[in-house]
Amino acid sequence: MIIGFDIGNTNIVGAVYNKTGDILCKFRIATEKKFTEHNYFSTIKPILDINNIDFSLIKNVIMSSVVTELDNVFELMCKIYFKTEIIKITPLMGSLPLKYSMPNAELIGADRVVNMVESLVKYKYNEIITIDMGTATTFEVLINSTYIGGAIIPGITSMFEALSLKTSKLPYVKLHKPNKAAGITTKEQINSGIFWGYVGQIKEIIKQLKKSAPNAYVIATGGLASIVSEEIEEINFTDKDMTLNGLFTIFNIYTNNKK
Repeated sequence: MIIGFDIGNTNIVGAVYNKTGDILCKFRIATEKKFTEHNYFSTIKPILDINNIDFSLIKNVIMSSVVTELDNVFELMCKIYFKTEIIKITPLMGSLPLKYSMPNAELIGADRVVNMVESLVKYKYNEIITIDMGTATTFEVLINSTYIGGAIIPGITSMFEALSLKTSKLPYVKLHKPNKAAGITTKEQINSGIFWGYVGQIKEIIKQLKKSAPNAYVIATGGLASIVSEEIEEINFTDKDMTLNGLFTIFNIYTNNKK
């Protein structure tokens, strides 16, 4: 079995796969920068147990990470508990079906690389836009397997948090799809304003990005993608497991290249 980790600023999303890439279980835990390798294993092990996954049968580990402070922690965890070296995804790792048209490609986030590779392998369009709705919402534009650039905006949860932190009277609001645009209470108005404003941002960014890739197939992923995508006809498909499947896709490419 293989285990994959996508380490983000807010959450760590993981999955266990069989040798053909079927997801046997998936999980989401909070990103804790102060956790040690032992803390993380103590958090992950019960999840595996509940799903009847024998961790001793996990022979390979792959990771994408945008939290550099945790890279060594997960590398140590894998050495100690899984008895294996971790495969760390980087933009320039060999044999990926992805090219770059800009300098400093090594600085591109590993999670963005995962989504782009998965979209190229799975969807096979000449022009693709991927959107990942996380702590930040990222947009990538691919033309003929080449990453030509993208855009980044705060994620919708970050917008709620920023408004609450920067104002003394406005409460923190949890996202839900508004019943109507004109809210009655303060919380309803905040939820409506941020939700529809976020939808509008995504629509406009897609419109502008399509000036570079007019025939792009648009794919959305991320924790809130299914809620938001319902309101955005410009999104062709919502792939909720794109990043997790992309981890295995890259593992498969990497290991086959080493044979």
